[in-house]
Amino acid sequence: MGAVRLHGKWLYIRYRLAAGGWSKWTRTKYRKGQEHLARRMIADIEARAADGAPALGGTVGDWIDAGIAKLLEKEKRGRAWNVGTTKWLLGLFKRLRAIPVNDIVADDVANVVDGIAETHAPRTAVAAFLQLRKILREPVRLGLLDRNPCDGVDRDRLPVKRDADPDKRRGAVYTREEIALLLSPGVLPERLRVTAAFLACTGPRFGELAALRFEDIADDQPLPRVIYGRSFYRGSGTFKATKTGAVKWVPMLPELAEIFDGWRAQWAKHYGRVPTPADLVVPGAMGGPQREPYTLELWTAELKRLGLRHR
Repeated sequence: MGAVRLHGKWLYIRYRLAAGGWSKWTRTKYRKGQEHLARRMIADIEARAADGAPALGGTVGDWIDAGIAKLLEKEKRGRAWNVGTTKWLLGLFKRLRAIPVNDIVADDVANVVDGIAETHAPRTAVAAFLQLRKILREPVRLGLLDRNPCDGVDRDRLPVKRDADPDKRRGAVYTREEIALLLSPGVLPERLRVTAAFLACTGPRFGELAALRFEDIADDQPLPRVIYGRSFYRGSGTFKATKTGAVKWVPMLPELAEIFDGWRAQWAKHYGRVPTPADLVVPGAMGGPQREPYTLELWTAELKRLGLRHR
């Protein structure tokens, strides 16, 4: 176990290094009377050091590498997706890697984000900034930083999220022939086929589809209607109102109705029981709400198998 001492009004700590020996004395954010918090911080740091995490006083690059390594481990267990994209985004912060994590300030981050926006799409610059903010939450949690430097960046300094090529999205649509192929029986795994059918024929946000229950299908005439009144937010794992607060009533086209009827008939085969009105129409593989990154990964793999361009 490390040591704690009071110097002036601040508590300083040192701890055992994984490679042997002691770290230098380092100031914490704690004061007299908070020794128990400083000792808890030492225990957490020593445990993380044993797992290969950066030493106290490491650089921003050390924390980025540790964060990516943690994501790669989660990816092996099926708990993380798009790690390659995250790694690429964090690789854009080469100018910050050598800065000690204790010394980085908001202006350092803002200046690099400005540079990224000059050579990449503004949307990419914002995405990279958000990934860095996630990485720097860990040293804040450990007490190495009083505040995440990304939180100090003025929102006006961040680029407005827009595409580098405004016309590119015009071609980012599927043709009628492609949709007909993808929704044909046997082309896609059935759960993915039903998901694609609802997205293509009723146009919800993904979270709205993930929250759709059998009771939300109204058997109206001449066409049944799909009611989107709630959305699943995977960040908090909760169901809430839709993003705009609107309740959407969408006619169910005959093509979708045929696919839905077939899916309802075989729902029990996939999930082991007869569905109730309160059950999700298209749950994930384990029965809970679908997660967009996982479904997108499956969708991308199927498109590649079929020789279709991802949009």
